[in-house]
Amino acid sequence: MPKQQLHKRFTSDQVKIVLQWYEEKALGFAEARNRLELSEDRFFKILKRYRENPDTFTIAYPKRAAHNRFNQGSDDVIRTELEKEKSLIQNPAIPVRQYNYAAVRDEVNRTISQ
Repeated sequence: MPKQQLHKRFTSDQVKIVLQWYEEKALGFAEARNRLELSEDRFFKILKRYRENPDTFTIAYPKRAAHNRFNQGSDDVIRTELEKEKSLIQNPAIPVRQYNYAAVRDEVNRTISQ
């Protein structure tokens, strides 16, 4: 039925008004549901949340931390391992013609998992 998520189609205040009208019996079930463009199940879930605390009711989603970020401890481990590798590469006593990036990755993963 709906093309977008509820929080993208309406503001929290708009949804509150429709739910308030429904509670005051100014709107029937079908009219309230149609105005919000919700399925019956979703309408009653939102209505339940509204009834629990109408003053603080919101349809906004809480902000979450990015999933693609490492924590600070991981950054320090990676930096330390890369500095070790760099010192080996720059050491003139150790001739390096090729560099195995897969080995470095495996070593970093092994160090992180410890």
